[in-house]
Amino acid sequence: MSVPRRWPALLTRPEVRLALAAGLSTGFSSMTGIPFGYYAPLSVLAAMGTNYGNTFELGRQRLLGTLLGAVVLVLSFEGLRDVPLPLEIALALGAQRLLGGGCCASKWGTRSVDW
Repeated sequence: MSVPRRWPALLTRPEVRLALAAGLSTGFSSMTGIPFGYYAPLSVLAAMGTNYGNTFELGRQRLLGTLLGAVVLVLSFEGLRDVPLPLEIALALGAQRLLGGGCCASKWGTRSVDW
């Protein structure tokens, strides 16, 4: 007697969750009328992980990176006013890399999320 073959599911739980989150972000961005609202589902797709723990970790990393980038931007804009622009950009990006890789990864115990 042969065992019947099990066909793969058309939609799995992570796919449904991703589609629902992207659809909700598209709806909210169109209802609020924010400019360039089509970037909202793209950010959802970039931050969505395979499970809730990875999604939370990716979202937290994106939030910390955005806040750290804003701080470095304000400090470099005010502090490096007399420096030529290419050197100012290089210093700001170097500071972002050093601070983001050094303080956040070691202090809060974050690690890179496996895809």
